[in-house]
Amino acid sequence: CFCCFFFQAEDGIRDLVRSRGLGDVYKRQSLDALILALPADAALKLVVFALVLARFAGVLAATPFFGAGAVPARAKAWAAMLLALCVLPLLPPPAETVLAWSRRLPGIAVLAASEFAIGYIFGLAVDLFFAAVQWAGQALAQQAGLSLGAILDPLSGAGGSALAEFKYLIALGVFLGANLHLELVAVVGQSFNSVPVGATLQWDRVGEQLVLGLGSTMWQLGLRIVLPAMLGVLLVTVGLAFVSRAVPEINVFLFGFGLQALVCLWLLYLALPFVVDLMREGIERMLWDARGLLAYTRGG
Repeated sequence: CFCCFFFQAEDGIRDLVRSRGLGDVYKRQSLDALILALPADAALKLVVFALVLARFAGVLAATPFFGAGAVPARAKAWAAMLLALCVLPLLPPPAETVLAWSRRLPGIAVLAASEFAIGYIFGLAVDLFFAAVQWAGQALAQQAGLSLGAILDPLSGAGGSALAEFKYLIALGVFLGANLHLELVAVVGQSFNSVPVGATLQWDRVGEQLVLGLGSTMWQLGLRIVLPAMLGVLLVTVGLAFVSRAVPEINVFLFGFGLQALVCLWLLYLALPFVVDLMREGIERMLWDARGLLAYTRGG
């Protein structure tokens, strides 16, 4: 005897596909109702605070050291909230899009994503400078024969030569010791004047100017940092070639490796004051270039 049971599919009993249905709909409706229940001024201030928070969250997500995985996410969230509260009373009037979209949750989400991307560009500008410093150290290590042993960077999780990590630590010390992290906050705070909360950007031009502007500046700074020491190592290599040609009995490879490494470290020591000043100027230049990039690509 077989029994067959038939069930009629109701709204909540369908396929095993996890729908984003009623729960998310109810949550969105409750949030929309909460925003609509607030007075217009209070709702606008709340939305503006959320957008400022999103911009600072983007900065902290991309900035070296602060955006590293070793820094707890809760600490980043509290830091972004504190910075947003400090900047909020000094803001100019928001853009018209904030006034138009401040009463609906999807519009607020779109504006928050745009503000996060704007803040991420500022953090990316600093991160590109640190990438240029690491590239400079890696290129010099290859030239001087110091790239045989690789070490792991605990902040980024990537491997590199000891000389590249040495350059990175110097740049990080300049960034924190010269209070350039405070200048980063100041530049982001001043960016609300040129790019107000909710402003529309032409994102296709942002990508183009990001590659042409910040990318070219990154390579220029990297070459300026590494070029003096690399030229010295190159002259030593050329001199060893002449010695090997003039006196074939001398085994150049026996002492050439140690001589190149010694000259490289000596030139790094001599150029350290110049490199520190160059790093400070480079970080400031990248920050102001990022601010000018955003102002240039602001939509009408």
